[in-house]
Amino acid sequence: MRSPIALLLVATALVAAGCSTYANTASQLRERVDSGDLPGALELLEKRGGDDPDVLNLLERGLLLFYEGRFQESNTALQRAEDKIDELYSKNVGKEALAFLTNDGTLPYSGYPHEQVMLHIYGALNYMALGETEDALVEVRRVSNRLAVMEDLRKDKQGYSTDGFAEWLSGILYADDGDANGALVSARRAMGAYDEANTMLQQPLPEALIADRIGWARRFGSSAEAQSLAETYPEIAARVKPLPPNEGELILVYESGYVSRLVEQKLSFPIFKHDDNPDPEAVYRRGHRGVYRDTGKVELAYWLEVATPVMQPTHPQLRSARMTVGGQSTNSFLAQDVSAIAKLTFDEGSASRTLRTIGRAIAKAVVTEKIKKKDSVLGFLANVTGALTERADTRSWSTLPDRIHMARIRLPEGVHAVEVEILDAQGRVGQTATFEQVEIVPGEITLLHHRSYR
Repeated sequence: MRSPIALLLVATALVAAGCSTYANTASQLRERVDSGDLPGALELLEKRGGDDPDVLNLLERGLLLFYEGRFQESNTALQRAEDKIDELYSKNVGKEALAFLTNDGTLPYSGYPHEQVMLHIYGALNYMALGETEDALVEVRRVSNRLAVMEDLRKDKQGYSTDGFAEWLSGILYADDGDANGALVSARRAMGAYDEANTMLQQPLPEALIADRIGWARRFGSSAEAQSLAETYPEIAARVKPLPPNEGELILVYESGYVSRLVEQKLSFPIFKHDDNPDPEAVYRRGHRGVYRDTGKVELAYWLEVATPVMQPTHPQLRSARMTVGGQSTNSFLAQDVSAIAKLTFDEGSASRTLRTIGRAIAKAVVTEKIKKKDSVLGFLANVTGALTERADTRSWSTLPDRIHMARIRLPEGVHAVEVEILDAQGRVGQTATFEQVEIVPGEITLLHHRSYR
């Protein structure tokens, strides 16, 4: 049987290698994406992923393939990620014991709630780009199922029980397919989800969604609903007109910046001399260094050092888009605040993560103390090993956008040149993109996409 110190040293090697590999890959990936080298970024992921890439690798790969316009390949990667996530849910994870002695970074990565939702949203956008409406609808419907599956795991859930953007996409697809009930039900659910997001995240209800619901209620003969909405939103209702028979709708999906990222934070909690097998919850309630105040009634034995992840905002420079076609211009509006949702779901698990980290640090301290009593040299090595293995799990789907915006315009059938200007917070143009041959089909939706990273 291996000695405790041997086990700790093995754990150290595993953790150091894992953390180093992820940190290096994430840094190199962002550098290549920032420079516009998406093929190079994909090559890096394929090289690092090997024959059996993990969930995080597949999520990153699926998104970059979407940006490359390789929609079928993107969905293949995203489906593999989903299969692996479901597999992790369906069985006990064998590395849990090792994670307790080292850190959560040794556990297989299954994604935060917002990441599992975005997996299906990008799947839907892929199918929309491929013109496969039914498959796109399957993907957006999976969002509610996915959130329901995670319901029990999100013990401290504060909100985000449905996703407004996914429900809205569902309504757009149903309406495009002529499904009255599907469109109206999705619109109602979308408005409910955005109302919740407005309360929790201060994300406003998009006027375009209200207009869609009014238009669909009128179009599909739900006159009572249309009248009720018109009384509540008279100015919006006055602007809603039916789509002329010779026109289609162009929708631009614009993504800005990077989602808020996870970084490591070191915390120190007081351990008292009278503590005998300290309780993690009691230690947590004392507060960390800088928050804890000594009452003078206890004697400090040492500071317990732990490492936890914290979310760091990215603050993109470019914030919105203006789309111009044949002299007509329209500005984008916020459809999904990815970073705000990420922070909400990340903060839900903050207390339990810190408690787990404190418990792990206490266990390592107890083992180290026992080794010290037997051999001072091994005790020193165990102490160093404990410090080295105290690393925060900062893994996340790092190439997701900070926010998703939409711009919509009705156009006559035919081929159009589309100019997109990307604006900063002051409304100045920081980037442009041109789509030369955009075909508009009467009564149908045409989807465009653009992403800015800075």
